[in-house]
Order: sequence, then C-alpha cells, then structure tokens
Amino acid sequence: ALDSVFNQTDKDIEVVIVDDGSTDDTCDLINSIYPNTKIIYQNNSGSTAARNTVSRNAKGDWLAFLDSDDYWTEDKLNHQLKLAAKKNLDAVFSNGYFSRNGKKLGLLHKNNMAIELNGVKDHVVKKIFFKAARYTISFPSCTLIKKDAFFELGCFNEELYHSGDYEIFMRAF
Repeated sequence: ALDSVFNQTDKDIEVVIVDDGSTDDTCDLINSIYPNTKIIYQNNSGSTAARNTVSRNAKGDWLAFLDSDDYWTEDKLNHQLKLAAKKNLDAVFSNGYFSRNGKKLGLLHKNNMAIELNGVKDHVVKKIFFKAARYTISFPSCTLIKKDAFFELGCFNEELYHSGDYEIFMRAF
C-alpha cells in the first residue's frame, strides 16, 4: 500500500499512518523504509476511529485514505486533484479493483463520479443515494475529499467499528 502512495506522480504528499493497536513490528519497518512518515499510535478502536485520527492530524486541505490491503495507481491523486480543481468539487471518487498478488481480478465498482457535496439538487441526491445503496458509491481508498467538507459531514461514526465508510457516504447524500 505505501509503495503506491510514494510512487504517486504528485510528490507533494503528507503521509499519516495510524497504528490501531497492532502487536507486530510493522511501524518499525515502515519507519526504516519511509522515515518521513508520521505514525500515530492508538489502542485498537477500528477503522472509523483510525481514519478520524488521521483526519484530525493531517495538515493538508485534502484527505485521501488508503487501507493497508489496498493500493493506488501512480496517477490516482493527480487525476482526482485536477478534476476537483477543474470542476470546483469537494469530493472525487474513482474506480476500484479487486486484485490478488498484483493481478487485477475484477471491478469493485464503476462510477468515475464527482460530486459537489453542498450543491446537488434534492432529486439528484435521491437518485445518487439509491444507486449508492445498491452499488456502493465508493470506498475510502477510492475517495479524495476536502478536509473541510469531511468535517462538515461530521467525520466517520466511531460507534460503528466497521462499515463507517458506507454510513458517511449515505449521510453525504
């Protein structure tokens, strides 16, 4: 996962990792390979709490999450940032793929969806919501969102140990 972050075409990236109560030496290994990575340690609280911890500690204007079992194509952030700037968007979602051992196995979802969180009309929101509920609008690793917009949504619901990503997307729409 981290290799795909550091291989982005846009090199102006802040990397914040939350060690959510791991008991192995993963963070020592990360520090030895990527010494400029900020690592925050917390008791095991689940993915929603870990993502919120990253959000509160990130210094940039944009948030892009990446789970440890996912990876990005080298131009993912570049494409999303350009689209967001061109269309003045608060969030951009991309496609995602299932893969095993580096081999692409299938499409998770196909959307190439870009939205303006505060500027979509109600009838369009309802259409998008029902599609999202049926097909899943996005996954955290496929999402780029303005930090301010993320906090306006109220962050991930930490009462949900899992599925906080689905819940926040439903709240957005």
